[in-house]
Amino acid sequence: MVNVLSNNGEILESLPMKGRFGQISLSPNGENLSYTNYEGSNADIWVYNFDQKTSGRRTFNGRSDRSRWYPDGKNLIYSNNFTMGLAQAAPDKTSDQNIKSSIRVVSSDGAGNDQQIFTNDDEFRSFLIQTISPDGDELFFSTSESKGAGVNNKLYKLSL
Repeated sequence: MVNVLSNNGEILESLPMKGRFGQISLSPNGENLSYTNYEGSNADIWVYNFDQKTSGRRTFNGRSDRSRWYPDGKNLIYSNNFTMGLAQAAPDKTSDQNIKSSIRVVSSDGAGNDQQIFTNDDEFRSFLIQTISPDGDELFFSTSESKGAGVNNKLYKLSL
């Protein structure tokens, strides 16, 4: 459950979201909330509508997280990280040669299919969406690159 608080800490509303969740992002118009819902080792993007008091699932592959709203509120950008939970098990990416981590976009109302925006599996094992520019033209993401015994974190800018 999520409690919406006033500035003085008073509970204004309790949202009936169940299970484990995180990575919450408020829509530009304040009418919806996207979040990552965790079920076991799976993670998918859901959207809660404040007026209707309902949640709707937007991704279905169990490896989606870190959604961010486009400035117009019509779409969500998110990470599709097929290496989630596999970093120790398969550091050389041999667990499945046909599955690639990517950055994707999906309609915030659930209509239509999601689309891939970017992938580069040779360089990146996973993507951590950070923010979208106010005009929606640029996306900032970070990634952890496993190099030898250490991990290097880097921030990238992607033109949309």
